Amino acid sequence: VNAFIEVVTQYGIDEYDFSVYETRTSDVIQNVKNFKSEVGILYLNDFDRNVLEKIFSENEISFHKLFDCHIYAYVAKNHPLAEKKTITADDLIPEPLIISNELLHSDILTEITGRPHDHLHISATYSLLYNASIMVKDGLGIAIGLDGIINTRGDSRLVFRPLSPNR
Repeated sequence: VNAFIEVVTQYGIDEYDFSVYETRTSDVIQNVKNFKSEVGILYLNDFDRNVLEKIFSENEISFHKLFDCHIYAYVAKNHPLAEKKTITADDLIPEPLIISNELLHSDILTEITGRPHDHLHISATYSLLYNASIMVKDGLGIAIGLDGIINTRGDSRLVFRPLSPNR
């Protein structure tokens, strides 16, 4: 949402009509390619950067970096892992994980944990991180998602912690 707000602020609401539509990366690319959307906002990481840059080039789509973001673990404040400053891949192995549909169909989670999906306890998937945050608040697991999307300040029952590989 912060990326969306930045684009709206930069281009102005008086000149354009804006709407938010959250979907898979491949759908964002197709929507821009086919002019269903004029702008798509995507997360690039080291794992998929080369593949996505090739797709952008083949489809004559330009990519402009808005800001850096990272994958975090959203944890209930009363969960033991909430006390840690950083959560390691080993910390995640025994935990029920709530991951995006996008992560389920990519190798990013395998890159983070060092284990294939079938060696992880994936308890639920989500399309919107907001829905995952409700599941976390209700004790269904730890959500993996981008930082800064869900409010974890003030009286929120959630915290987010950076993920770090086991090294």
